[in-house]
Amino acid sequence: MKIASEYSDGRLTVFLAGELDHHGAKTAVDGIADSIDRYLPRDLVLDLTQLGFMDSSGIALIIRMSRRMKNLGGRAWIEN
Repeated sequence: MKIASEYSDGRLTVFLAGELDHHGAKTAVDGIADSIDRYLPRDLVLDLTQLGFMDSSGIALIIRMSRRMKNLGGRAWIEN
């Protein structure tokens, strides 16, 4: 699991690559949460272009990040 991000104009885009399973989900959640805390974006985009596999842990990550953004008054969505 590789995670990269970029921030511009209130939009945080997180690029997930590899396999998002129970082994990588905790690290991914922590990394994305740290980026949200650092930038306080109004929009979070999870780009799954390079993601080859995702199990239910990945779905849980998406739900958690969506809820976190909603609690901050922002929004989240998935691309690719």
